[in-house]
Amino acid sequence: MDLEDILLSLGLGLLASVLVFLLAIAGAIMGAFTGFCISLVPFLRDWISTGLSIFGFNINGHFVELGATLGFIGGFFRATFEYSRKRD
Repeated sequence: MDLEDILLSLGLGLLASVLVFLLAIAGAIMGAFTGFCISLVPFLRDWISTGLSIFGFNINGHFVELGATLGFIGGFFRATFEYSRKRD
């Protein structure tokens, strides 16, 4: 392995790390927007607040912050779908 291969590997690793972080930031933005939309709908706002308070989470109407937090954490997890079709 020469120096060029090592630098290429480091560059690709750095690019992948930045991409993962940017996807997590995008998840936070989408989560904040979703939290904002939920806070505008009175039925959902009350229903979610009551549901979370049953489990001990008192969010006091901070849906934007909750959505951004969950979106950021969820940005690190991506679903993978695998489809295979068997032929007879």
